[in-house]
Amino acid sequence: MEEPSRKKLKLCENKSSETGNLTGPPSTSSNTVLQSPKTNPTLSPENWELIFRDIHSQDFQSVINTCPEWNQLMTSRKTTELLPSVLPILMKLDHLPATSILNCRLVNRRSKLAIDNTIQHEVSCPNLSFKNEMQRRWKESRSTGIESLIGVNFDFEDDSDIQRFLRHIETKPFPTSNPFLSKQISIGIGYVLEEDVPNWRSSFESLLSRYGHHLRRLTSYMCTWTLGETVTTLLSLMNQMPNLQVLKMIGCIYMREEVERIRNITLPQLDHLESLDLEDFMSRDLDSEEHIVLPFLQHYGSQIKTFRCRGELLGRTGLSAELLNQMLPNVKQLCVSHVTLSALPKLAELNWPVEHLQLFECSIVDGGFVFIQNLNLMITQFSNSLKELDLFVKLRKNLELPGLEELPSTSNDLQGLPNLRILRCLLTNVMESWFWTFAKFRCGELRELHFCTDGQVTQVEMGASRQGFEILPRLERIVFWKEFRNHRKQKCRIITR
Repeated sequence: MEEPSRKKLKLCENKSSETGNLTGPPSTSSNTVLQSPKTNPTLSPENWELIFRDIHSQDFQSVINTCPEWNQLMTSRKTTELLPSVLPILMKLDHLPATSILNCRLVNRRSKLAIDNTIQHEVSCPNLSFKNEMQRRWKESRSTGIESLIGVNFDFEDDSDIQRFLRHIETKPFPTSNPFLSKQISIGIGYVLEEDVPNWRSSFESLLSRYGHHLRRLTSYMCTWTLGETVTTLLSLMNQMPNLQVLKMIGCIYMREEVERIRNITLPQLDHLESLDLEDFMSRDLDSEEHIVLPFLQHYGSQIKTFRCRGELLGRTGLSAELLNQMLPNVKQLCVSHVTLSALPKLAELNWPVEHLQLFECSIVDGGFVFIQNLNLMITQFSNSLKELDLFVKLRKNLELPGLEELPSTSNDLQGLPNLRILRCLLTNVMESWFWTFAKFRCGELRELHFCTDGQVTQVEMGASRQGFEILPRLERIVFWKEFRNHRKQKCRIITR
């Protein structure tokens, strides 16, 4: 009985010794690890195509870069596989016109999905929407071109337009999918003939009840002569848009008696609303605007992170700095157009965590300019949180106040902006000595300096801008927007250190 056992043990020992060269260093354990011999399997191209049939686009790039044979094998699929990955990059760099972008949606389903996601993100995302509004003032952004091309398909002036749109959706293979390319819609309320209002409102509510949950951005144009009914209709339609993120209200109020009809309005619950744009919503009567705006600020204020308004609104006596701090405690992106001298002191009292501040145009009533000293005090309020600053206003020194050149660098009025990385302003400031004093003592961490103009950029102005590299050690580039001396339209011109 013992002899077979000794033979078996000897066989195992011989096998271990024969395979020792395949296992590398001798194993310290009693078990021996065997490695498979090297092989060179050969598969036909048809088999490889079957293996690579369902790989992801990122894996596809790895496959074609593995060897020349696989690269050649995948040649016929390169366009369809790589185009969806390239399109968002081309769109971000603004290298494709709007018509070409829409045509690329027809290439394949993945290209369509990549373009749709990029457009929807740019138009509906509150942060990107805020920056796009700034770009529209200096150049036609890509999203603006696309909106103009597809806007006619979402123009619902009367009941027949809505019915036509619904019939078109029903012919699609997936009639329940999102019919709004940019997930936004513009509504003109109060412009329909009085006898057609019931049908128009019923059809619109039917449309939104089926597809309203897809919408992320709403622009409302309100008729000024029927304001009470207009606001009531707007709130009724907003009830059908539970995922709304951006709300832009456009209108001008002339009739004070209409205010009584909306004093106690009930607003819908919109948990995702983050951006409120009241820049083009104004009133000829001070009390009227406050009564309309206040309910929106009180109801949605705590969730608003992006806020746009006019300087006249902030200058209202009924909207004190204390009240604004209570209603809008989380504003991170703030745009104030038609800046007034009365609005700046109130802005200097706000405790908002503003990261991006935009100031556009100045009130003609105040002379069309802003005193740099007043502006300096206001910016100090946001010094710890400010990352981007857009000063598209005409600035002037107040001779009755100390100039920036006379203020010591240790003054609280010139304390630095440690987080400020991007500064945009009008080109007229480049020749002002106080501007460079402001930049030197307050913008030491600046990375980008942008100058915008409607005219030409002269060599003198470009030469003056280069001192930014001398006084700002971390400045990486200077950007000029608009037209240059050679009369060639360019989006921008960049100077690096």
